[in-house]
Amino acid sequence: MPKSEDTTPQPLVSIVVLNWHGTEDTLRCVSSVNELDYANIQLVVVDNEFSSDSREKLETIAVKGSKSNYSYVPLVANAGFTGGEIEGLKHCSGDYILILNNDATIEPGAVRQMLRTFATDTMIAAVGGRSYLLDDNGNKMGIAHYTHQRVDPVSAEVTTYSQDDGSLRDVSNVSGACVMIRRQAIKQCGYFDSDFFAYFEETDLFSRFRRQGWRVVFDPKVIIWHKMGASTRNKKYMYNYLMLKNQFFFAYKNFDTKYLKLYKKTYFRHVRRSFLVYLKSRGKFDKDNIIHKARVHALVKIAASYLSLRKARREVFKSNPNFSLNDHLFTDNPLPMSVFVDATGCTKAQLKILSHNLEGIASSPIKPSEIIVVSKIKVPIKETERLLRYTNVIDKGLFSMSPLDFFFMTSNNDCLLFSGSSLLQRRLTDGELKVHQSYLKSLYTRWTSSEVFAVVGSTAGRTRLNLTTLLKDAYDIQALRKSALTNHIAEQTHISTISNNTLTDVIGRCVAQGLPVHLTPTSDIYALQRGDLDLTYEPILSKPILWRIKQTLTDLHLWSISSKILKKLTRENSHNNEAADTNPVAPDLEYSSSIPVIINSRDRYEPLMQLIQWLEKLGHSRILLVDNDSTYPPLVDFFNSTQYQVISLGRNGMHKAPWESMAVRFAAKDEPYILSDPDILPSEQYPKNPIEYFCDLLNTYNDINKVGFGLRIDDLPDSYLQKQDVINWESRYWSKDLKLQPNIYKASLDTTFALYRPHTWWFLDPSIRTGAPYFAQHEPWYQSSKEPTDDFAYYRMRASRDVSTWGFDSLPKHHMRALKKEGFVNEIIDEEDE
Repeated sequence: MPKSEDTTPQPLVSIVVLNWHGTEDTLRCVSSVNELDYANIQLVVVDNEFSSDSREKLETIAVKGSKSNYSYVPLVANAGFTGGEIEGLKHCSGDYILILNNDATIEPGAVRQMLRTFATDTMIAAVGGRSYLLDDNGNKMGIAHYTHQRVDPVSAEVTTYSQDDGSLRDVSNVSGACVMIRRQAIKQCGYFDSDFFAYFEETDLFSRFRRQGWRVVFDPKVIIWHKMGASTRNKKYMYNYLMLKNQFFFAYKNFDTKYLKLYKKTYFRHVRRSFLVYLKSRGKFDKDNIIHKARVHALVKIAASYLSLRKARREVFKSNPNFSLNDHLFTDNPLPMSVFVDATGCTKAQLKILSHNLEGIASSPIKPSEIIVVSKIKVPIKETERLLRYTNVIDKGLFSMSPLDFFFMTSNNDCLLFSGSSLLQRRLTDGELKVHQSYLKSLYTRWTSSEVFAVVGSTAGRTRLNLTTLLKDAYDIQALRKSALTNHIAEQTHISTISNNTLTDVIGRCVAQGLPVHLTPTSDIYALQRGDLDLTYEPILSKPILWRIKQTLTDLHLWSISSKILKKLTRENSHNNEAADTNPVAPDLEYSSSIPVIINSRDRYEPLMQLIQWLEKLGHSRILLVDNDSTYPPLVDFFNSTQYQVISLGRNGMHKAPWESMAVRFAAKDEPYILSDPDILPSEQYPKNPIEYFCDLLNTYNDINKVGFGLRIDDLPDSYLQKQDVINWESRYWSKDLKLQPNIYKASLDTTFALYRPHTWWFLDPSIRTGAPYFAQHEPWYQSSKEPTDDFAYYRMRASRDVSTWGFDSLPKHHMRALKKEGFVNEIIDEEDE
């Protein structure tokens, strides 16, 4: 059959590219424009603060089509993103304006796809798409990408998503790196506000579009490749100043009166602290504190612009005074809140009720972004939108972990909601679901604007938990800030599982520290019973004046001052993570096949299967798999069907994930444990069980806290292009200076297969690597670089270069600098930008 012709209209599209000291990026961008499969384009390059070099290279650019389709616009000064785009618009003749960052390249079919989307509805004002990543040299980095953006309805912060459900959707924001805008919408609503200079300018524009009935649409079929923030990556003060100033400008112009008051309350709370830090430092800051200087300077600019801001706000609201941007922002995307349901003791009838209720919550206009159910059997719900993460953790009974342990490890938001029995007892009506939405909206508003640390249900007629209600009245736990719980667990190192008592103790400590803990009427849906209260901080609470002072300091956001006072709350019987390191006589370890095995996994299926089979032959069955957001289909299928315990983090916690997620703490408790990456392949034959051998070594060397396999480097194939890099890197660990005895080396060991003493955190030294015959293979070193397996090729596309060393064509710069310093290579390595 003959190929059908595309009947999409062929309107003129004007493409505007801004250049600011990035000429090579701009030329690369223009080259991709010339590869578009759409001919009716006009290219406008605006050269901010042009130089003689950039002008020479850019004004003679050859553009597909006639030369009249290209305009070079040099500007004497840097007008910023907004000024440059406003100037570029003056030279545009198209019915559609495509804004394209100069540090991006566009896929050939992107313009045609955008026009198809515009053709579906004349009220679409803007269309944006996916941004995949480029490295500093303009090379494509794999399948990781960014999609559309969420604008917080209370804090005005903008969050960029890294996933979508593959369908068109109306959104709060699409990235200004590549967005096509209908000229008719610009004529009605105006264009960028020059006061923004850079950042939040598109957020402001899209909000004005929506106020007048226009749509902003995300289309996942529109694809660009982008360096992400190349223009301000090394300009931290400039970035923070513009973001803080423009966030206020945006909120002031567009937020409803109620939410603007809440926003200003939060904004000025931060300003107070920054102002005091600014005075203390006399205006001098290092790079870690530059945000305080930026915030103070932003406030000065805001004060100077106050009258013009008021005028701009009146003009915006005049266009449609009945429109509530904040209401739309609440329903655009799920709220960053995690809901926990303990279904471990439910009947099948209760699980059916739960599934129905969760489907209702997931399909509500206002909903949380995570629902986590812990159960003994699977609790399915109908497929939800991709931005709402539903996780059903099946407790396999291999480890003595509580349902709250699983919730803590798998949740990704700071706001944790604990559901009560209502979701399990009866089907919620439509009216109850509306009440539920109202509750989420009210809770999130209070949570964000007042920086609440916990919400508890009580019959007391107060709004904030005080000393009397803490010590005497009963209350139910509804919500808790995860960061408060994390800090508590990190401080109280004897805690090896989370219970209601733990949560209650955290709430009590928050009250003792003067942190906001709010009271609400007991909710039908969200409530856990109160646990036992630990009163180790009661002496502090018995001094009302001191407590009031701390509460006031906290309300003023003076953390640096109040924290010095609050150090007295640390328990005297707490022990720290270095206890095992400082103990001169460590107890002997006994080998057992019941030693917990923790494997940190991400997208590696084939080597993981070989490692698990090897462990099974040794009789190990207590295996915990920490899943760092794997998406490789065979591995996902295995996680869904395996007999072993799986913890799906929903994020890439990278190499420290087992410790930072507390998986080690909750699974190993007081036992020694084994931890490994999934791509370590032990041999099929050893003189002795190697794990038992590791135990013997730990019993021999009391100053060593972990022993692991040394990695072979004498049999690497030539098809692996980094063979010599590996040999250079690994040879350092077989130095005679590191030898303790034959084939035993006191050398650094990362996350290679190793046995750890109880209560040990991630560390490199002191460690022991075993030599022959107790070697293992690192599977990536045996891959053909030009023809990797499907498994490894998929992993490499999603791998982070921050921790993945051996899956690419060259070593990271920090590795090469280390080799040069130790004399293994002679190349001159450029220092990375600060």
